Amino acid sequence: MTTDQSRLQDLLTRYAENSCTREELLELFTMIKDAGGNESLKETLAPIWETIGADDKIPDLDRDRIYENIMSGTPVRQMHTSRKWIRYAAAAILLFSASIGFYLLNRTSAPAQSGLYAKKTVSEHEHNKAVLTLSDGSHVTLNSKRSGVIATQNQVPVNQSANGEIAYQPNVIPKSLKPTFNILATPLGGQYAITLIDGTKVWLNAMSSLKYPVTFTGNERRVELSGEGYFEVAKNKSMPFIVTVNNSEVKVYGTHFNIMGYASENSTGVTLLEGSVKVTNDSRSKMLLPGQQAAIKDHMILISPADGEQAIAWKNGNFNFAHERIDVIMRKLSRWFDIDVSYQGEVTREGFVGTLPRSTDLAQILKTLELTGLVHFKVNGRSVTVMP
Repeated sequence: MTTDQSRLQDLLTRYAENSCTREELLELFTMIKDAGGNESLKETLAPIWETIGADDKIPDLDRDRIYENIMSGTPVRQMHTSRKWIRYAAAAILLFSASIGFYLLNRTSAPAQSGLYAKKTVSEHEHNKAVLTLSDGSHVTLNSKRSGVIATQNQVPVNQSANGEIAYQPNVIPKSLKPTFNILATPLGGQYAITLIDGTKVWLNAMSSLKYPVTFTGNERRVELSGEGYFEVAKNKSMPFIVTVNNSEVKVYGTHFNIMGYASENSTGVTLLEGSVKVTNDSRSKMLLPGQQAAIKDHMILISPADGEQAIAWKNGNFNFAHERIDVIMRKLSRWFDIDVSYQGEVTREGFVGTLPRSTDLAQILKTLELTGLVHFKVNGRSVTVMP
């Protein structure tokens, strides 16, 4: 290995370990830009690539596809020679990002961002916000700045904790069995968690709502979801738990699963992590096993293998892009950052791969996506234009 190749490998390894200084990061991009050809880059990247194993939680198929894309160097569109190796540099960064996260985005030593990008840097706790609608129609604004009992419904205390959760405390047996409903709703850029009176816990993503009875009566536990939620259902074989979403139903007795039912998406998705669920749409029903997902669209239910970690990345505080087109990514960003997105020209349909914390500011996310050479952005306040 030549001295330059040794230095390049050292910088790539340091980047993967999140230990690059700003000067080393700039040197890394320059060296890859000047690498001189595929074989040189391949010889340097191959041993590092082989150190990314199964424990890094990236499917083998995805690893191989990313690696082949980097090594083939097939451009999505014509580029000048001076830009081609910048594309390789971005691809190499994305290679490591897919398994260890976009480390560049969290580094205080990263290059300063352009003034064209509107920054929004907030802690994860600042996203813990929602509105609780009580049975009488009144509203309670929820955030991480207060804790304690915030309401009493059907003699059931509703307790709010400082970490962005509310819980219905089953320490009193209600005398009235009359159904009383509450609604928990998150705004753009918001998230919240709730523990229902039966012990079921639900996490709501941004722009989502859950309508539920304060107490469950009869022979079922039925709630209504809009948007996206992750459920850990308390087991009760005699009283199934049913989630209604977009004219479909998900029926369970006790299990862990994610439902994505945003009206802006092409289909409703149900991903099962533990237990079993029955998905029903119109007169069609299908059972899901752990590691499977159902896509519900046009009165059809399609079952396929699922990546559970990817499905609940949002609940764990991350964006996870698994070969997702830019329009899918921008819908996720718009719900989180409260931005208006428009498109100009023929935007790439290539898939992007990577993981980064949702606490990352918008400027850094857009800048990183631009490094691929596949897409560019123009920002004006809350408006973001996506361009080739």
